[in-house]
Amino acid sequence: MSKAEDLFNCIRYTQSLTNEEVLELEKEIEEFFQSDEPEEDKEKLGEYMECFSMFCNAIKEGYLEDRKPSPPVFPKKRYTFEIEIPEFLK
Repeated sequence: MSKAEDLFNCIRYTQSLTNEEVLELEKEIEEFFQSDEPEEDKEKLGEYMECFSMFCNAIKEGYLEDRKPSPPVFPKKRYTFEIEIPEFLK
């Protein structure tokens, strides 16, 4: 998996992270966008950043200071940007 997909998987499970971990992830993502990673990967990850950015802003502004991380309802799954085509459709 690419670095973008790793970050995407972290974003999918932000509810299970503490506020500090979320803000650390935000810094990692900022570094990713400033790096020399492929523009295609940056574009794909960028499509998922709006909600995550709002979540980070709410933490920074103190609206979520009492938030407690919650475990995922379903088992964690690794996601990729590529669509997997089932065998019966090939």
